[in-house]
Amino acid sequence: MTLREQPQSLSRLSPDSRTQAKNEAGRVYAVRLRSTVFVQALILAAVWASTSYPADHYNVLEGVSVFLALGITLKVLAISARKSIWSQSSNRWYGMIAVATLMTAGSLGFLLAHSIGSYGFGNWNSTMVMIWNTVAVASCIVNLAPNTRIFRLQVTLLLLPALAFSLWLHSSIGLHYAIANIALFLFSILQGQQVNTDFWGQLASRFLEEQRASEIDSVRRTAEQALSGAKRARAKAEEAAKARSEFLANMSHEIRTPMNAVMGMTSLILDQNLPAETIDCVNTIRSSSDALLTIINDILDFSKIESGKLDLEEEPFSLQDCIEEVLELLANRAAEKKIELAATIDPLITEKIIGDITRTRQILLNLVGNAVKFTAHGEVIVTAEIHRQNGKELLHLAVRDTGIGIPQDKINALFQSFSQVDASTTRRFGGTGLGLAISKRLTELMGGRIWVTSQPDIGSIFQLEIPYRAVSALAAEPVVVKGLAGKRILVVDDNEITQQLITSQLASWKCIARAVPSAQRALHVMRNERWDAILIDWYMPEMDGAQLALAIKKEFASVAPPLILLSSGSASAKESFGPAANLLTAVVPKPVRRRQLQRALDQTFNGVPEKQIVSSGKVFDSDFAKRSPLRILLAEDNPVNQKVAIRMLERLGYRLDAVGNGLEVLDALRRQSYDIVLMDVQMPEMNGLDATRRIISSWGADRPWITALTAGAMKENRDECIEAGVDDFLTKPINVQELEGALKRCYDGLHRRSGLHSSLHDSETVEV
Repeated sequence: MTLREQPQSLSRLSPDSRTQAKNEAGRVYAVRLRSTVFVQALILAAVWASTSYPADHYNVLEGVSVFLALGITLKVLAISARKSIWSQSSNRWYGMIAVATLMTAGSLGFLLAHSIGSYGFGNWNSTMVMIWNTVAVASCIVNLAPNTRIFRLQVTLLLLPALAFSLWLHSSIGLHYAIANIALFLFSILQGQQVNTDFWGQLASRFLEEQRASEIDSVRRTAEQALSGAKRARAKAEEAAKARSEFLANMSHEIRTPMNAVMGMTSLILDQNLPAETIDCVNTIRSSSDALLTIINDILDFSKIESGKLDLEEEPFSLQDCIEEVLELLANRAAEKKIELAATIDPLITEKIIGDITRTRQILLNLVGNAVKFTAHGEVIVTAEIHRQNGKELLHLAVRDTGIGIPQDKINALFQSFSQVDASTTRRFGGTGLGLAISKRLTELMGGRIWVTSQPDIGSIFQLEIPYRAVSALAAEPVVVKGLAGKRILVVDDNEITQQLITSQLASWKCIARAVPSAQRALHVMRNERWDAILIDWYMPEMDGAQLALAIKKEFASVAPPLILLSSGSASAKESFGPAANLLTAVVPKPVRRRQLQRALDQTFNGVPEKQIVSSGKVFDSDFAKRSPLRILLAEDNPVNQKVAIRMLERLGYRLDAVGNGLEVLDALRRQSYDIVLMDVQMPEMNGLDATRRIISSWGADRPWITALTAGAMKENRDECIEAGVDDFLTKPINVQELEGALKRCYDGLHRRSGLHSSLHDSETVEV
């Protein structure tokens, strides 16, 4: 192997590492050449010192010495060029080393052969020369073996002349010496090969480790650069998401502020006696405002989900109440289309479960709202069951409708953002195409899944499964009405699902319940059996609820059982029931809620003063202030919104004071006491949150109840208000029902607070 050949052990190295290894080998080889030169110089001196030749031999010896000295000189020159040995430009130095090797090895070999030829094998001079030649061979094994070809050339030139002379002398000693030279030659070749293998193996291993370390370092640097790039990209993405969220939040705030006036004023207008045409126009404005608000809420929710800022709550809530609230919100829309709206809940589901009631309600509102929207006739049924899968309990919710259905090739587009079945769907039914996408993402955040099965013109079933976690310790006992056990109640309703729902609820209260599908069947059953109360559906084929009530009064007169109306109408049921209105004991709105049914039965059997449970056509309850009396201070800087809030509260029966900023709130509280401050968050001079902190620090436990009013609908807005110390939170546009709920919470909270203060005062009085 020459200096220009590539050793096999270097094949695993990269081209750059291979070049570096060759250069390093050249430097090492050059250093070893130095040792070889030193040994050969010593051998030359030793040969001259230990031998004496005849005079006629001196010319030959001088010539050999000149060749040997010249070879040593060439090797010294090669050593001086060691940095470039075995690099791509080393041919010149390779030739120099080859010539020097030929000269030095040939010279030493000739000296040995000449000594043998002159003195024979018995002379000690020849013996010393043979010893020095053996040392030279050993030096070649140690120092020259890394380069196979030069090593073999040098060993051959050292031993071949002596071998030739030994065989030429034709003596037994010469033959023995020749055999010894052959053995030495073979040994040196084999040993040199081993030294060569070890040398290149160690060198390759070293550079392979360095190469791997370099590769690891390169990978590490690449990873660090990628991580740094990812961090920068993430920071940019977070900055962009933050900017987008802030933009959406600000736009939402700016849109909600005038919408508060629009929706508030429409509520005030609808509370008046107006011509039917005017009411229809106002209802159109109101429904359009509701649709716009829904779009804004959907976009905000979608933005929060996309940015990963939507956090789910883990609190106990009643699934039955949640479902009933959803159905109640959509009851008027279903009643307008004469769609039956009902729910069945598995009795195994406990009263309280762990989850996020707000997001669960939002999913159900989307699914049930879509079902009502796309159903022209028939029914929309919500079912809740417990499924078991792989040892885990899952809450299975399904919304089944008898609507237009969905083609199989369009189902995959349902849960995509801003997507509907086709463009005509948007034109015909409206919507942004975000509701189902948000429902899917919320379900996945809850650890569940959502899917749909559908047949065109038959209907659809939207289903979802989420982990079921019951709160046994908080499970409430079944509602039991005093004196209800054993009561015989007849349910008259043409819808089978509603029959099952009501009879199941009555059975849980220990009633004896039976359901019939028509008025004629009800009259037949009443003639043969005694009943303590009759639940009558208003809308039935052939004979409706009003006609049945009149027929019962006419046939049974004074012995007729109490009649309870199941009404899905939006107007006052008793006003619309005509002559049969006075025959009713109570009215329960559909979809039937258990608490409303419980109050109706309590009114019927226990003599509770009559109270119509279904809401009237009036938007505002003028007697609300009598049931929850409060001294109210309104803080609102926008004149239009201030006017809306004042009129809404006045329609509820309240008289109030209004101010325009936080400083005026503090001044008003110093002049007189209030039970509640309806505090707008964004106001000039002093905003609502700073005013809240000042009130808490100045008035302490004697402070009024503070309800924040804000057009900011993000979670950050709510958290900011809660951190400031507010007691409650209302989002603009202000809904009448939500306003009533906030005032009721204030009234109850103040009573709890006063009760606590009273008990503390009593305990302080007792201690002496």
